[in-house]
Amino acid sequence: MRTKLPHPWTGFALLALACCSAGLSAGEFHPPPPIPGPMPQPTPSVPILPPEAPKPEIGPKSIPGPPGVREPLAPVAPPAPQPSRAPASAAAPDGETAPKDEPEEPDEPAPPASLYVHLKGAGAVAAFAADLALAARTDEGLLAHPPLKDALADASPTHLCFQLTALLCALAGGPERYTGEPLPALYKRLDLGTPQWQALQALFERTLDARKTEPDIREAWLQQFARLQKLLQASDDRLEPYRLDDKRCELLLPRSWERRAGKGETLFTVYSPALSPKDTFRENISLVVQALPLEMTAAEVGKSWLMTAGKQVQDFKLLAHGPAGWEGREVYRIAYTGRVGEQAIAVTCCVSVRGLESFTLNGIAAADQADAFKPAFEAIAKSLKLE
Repeated sequence: MRTKLPHPWTGFALLALACCSAGLSAGEFHPPPPIPGPMPQPTPSVPILPPEAPKPEIGPKSIPGPPGVREPLAPVAPPAPQPSRAPASAAAPDGETAPKDEPEEPDEPAPPASLYVHLKGAGAVAAFAADLALAARTDEGLLAHPPLKDALADASPTHLCFQLTALLCALAGGPERYTGEPLPALYKRLDLGTPQWQALQALFERTLDARKTEPDIREAWLQQFARLQKLLQASDDRLEPYRLDDKRCELLLPRSWERRAGKGETLFTVYSPALSPKDTFRENISLVVQALPLEMTAAEVGKSWLMTAGKQVQDFKLLAHGPAGWEGREVYRIAYTGRVGEQAIAVTCCVSVRGLESFTLNGIAAADQADAFKPAFEAIAKSLKLE
C-alpha cells in the first residue's frame, strides 16, 4: 500500500471536488493455505505478468518533444588552435606510432517534455478546466452523491475554474500549485467510493473526447488520473467490518479495495486499487478456510505448512515464523519472499484455528512495497474474530 503522496501527485484526482472544497474555505497470487489438504492454485482470472518498463512521468513516450527554445547568444571567443594530428593511415616517424582518432561519445537523449509543454502552457489547460467544471455541475453520477452535490452547489463558478486550472496545470507538470484543502483529507471528508471514482473518470473522458484531444495527450491525462486515484485510495486507512455468516467470522477490510468472491477454500480476496488499466500486479489479501482431519494448534498447522511452502514459489526465502503474540487468540505468523514469474513478492500468513477448521489470512505485496503494506495487513489480521 502506498500511503505517502509526493507533491507532484497533487493533480486531477478529485478535480472539481478539490476545487469545490477550496471555494468553500477561501498477478493476483494466492499463497497456499496451510496443509493438510491440497494446495490451491493461482486463480487464472488475474495473472501476474512481468512488470512493464517504467514509463515517463507525464505519459507515453510517443508524444513528440517540444521545439528548442533559442537563448540570446553571448560573445564566444574563437577556439584555441589545436595541434595538428596525422591521419591514421599516414606514415609515422621511425619508432613512433601514428595517433588514432578517438570515437566520439554519443549525446545523452533529452528527457521527455512534460504534458504541460505539449499543451503549450496554462491557456489550453484553463480552457479544458472550464469545460470540465461546467460539465461537473450537471453530471448525474456526481450529483447522486450528497457530499459532492453540496460541494458543487456551494462552489463559486469563478473560483472553481481557477482552482481546477491550478490542479490540472500541476498534474501536467506546470509551475502552478494547488493551494486548497489537502487531497487525502478531502478524499476522506467527501466519503468517495467506487461509484464516485467511476463517475469522475467517465466525466473526464467525455470532456477529453468532446475537445477532440489527440490520442497521445488523452492517454497521458488518463494515466495521471489513474495513478493519482490509486495513491489517494491507498492513503485511505479507513477499515470497515466485513462479516461471513456461514463461517461465523468477522474482520475489518480496506473500504477502498476491490472485493471478489473466492473459489473453493478461498472465501474472498480484496485487491488494492489499480495503478492503471495495464497494472500487472495488485497488493491483495485473502482468507482461506480449510478442514482439519484432527485437532491441531495454530503452530502445528503453520509448521506443517512450512514443509511444502518452498515448492509453491520460486526463489523461496523464509524470513520469520512463530507465534504472533497477539492477545485474545493463538496466531502463528509466517513471513517469506519469493517470485512468481518475473514478479518478486513478499507474503505474510497468519494462521488461526477453531475446532477442526484452520483460518489463514494471506497478505501479498510486491517486494518493494512490503514495508508500506505491513501496517495495514497487521491491522486487518488482528481484527479477525472467530465466534
